[in-house]
Amino acid sequence: LLTLPNYLKTHLRNMLTQHFFLLVSIIWYNCDRDSRRFRIPVNWKVLLSYYNLFTTNRLTTYTDFPIREESYKYVFKNEEICKKKPPYLVIFVKSSPQNVAQRNAIRQTWGDIAGWKMKMNHEIIIAFMVGWTNQSNSDLTKENAVYGDVVQKDFVDTFNNLTIKLVSQLNWMTRFCRYSKFFMTTDDDVFVHVPNLLQFLENTSETIIYTGCVFSGSAPNRNKESKYYVPYSSYPGLFFPSYCAGAGYILSNTLVTKLFKQSELIPALYIDDAYVGILAKSVNCVPQHNAKFT
Repeated sequence: LLTLPNYLKTHLRNMLTQHFFLLVSIIWYNCDRDSRRFRIPVNWKVLLSYYNLFTTNRLTTYTDFPIREESYKYVFKNEEICKKKPPYLVIFVKSSPQNVAQRNAIRQTWGDIAGWKMKMNHEIIIAFMVGWTNQSNSDLTKENAVYGDVVQKDFVDTFNNLTIKLVSQLNWMTRFCRYSKFFMTTDDDVFVHVPNLLQFLENTSETIIYTGCVFSGSAPNRNKESKYYVPYSSYPGLFFPSYCAGAGYILSNTLVTKLFKQSELIPALYIDDAYVGILAKSVNCVPQHNAKFT
């Protein structure tokens, strides 16, 4: 053991620590005698996640690589929407080129800021982040010409590229909208109650915010048949750090910049919400659960 390289010693120490805690949790909490299934308490899972093998200074132990998001070119950039007036909140909606009905539904409902029957004291921007498909882009070009709210890059728009779509949002915010106070990401099948969201933000005193519906103690899916499969080479830890569900969460814009910088160092994981939890952990940020994100 004395002749092993330092990174392998660290790797081995972390692995032994993980299994020690796992063994202790099984012995202490034993098993549910009715179902005869072992149960590891969530707080132990969270503790275990802090002893995972995923650290930013040993990237050579992984087969995956950090996202080179800047290698993808903008088709529609629309950076001018953030130049008129620094927004209080930017809501980025993850969408796909063919989901025009979903985008129009948002524009006509919760995305119609002027339609909310309340006085908006803050500038709010709603934009859609999409990737690229092999189908004609002419319809999306016409749509963007009308609304000017579509940001598109030329990565392939697939489930496995959701993390690229998310990091593209972080990059866009860092480059073109750094004076915004808050950032929210959500999906195009989610309803956002904007007045309630603003009320929450106005009443918070925190300067660093990462909040949503928090998952703690989630284990990577090791089933190769699942679309959520995570190989050990991508994430060897027993449990993910706590993270907010990808359907919708909020980040303070100062945190957005930090997470984007970390995404250039930390290997990508295509489970995008869990990946943000990993990025947040790398800057010592713990997500805060908010029951209103359901």
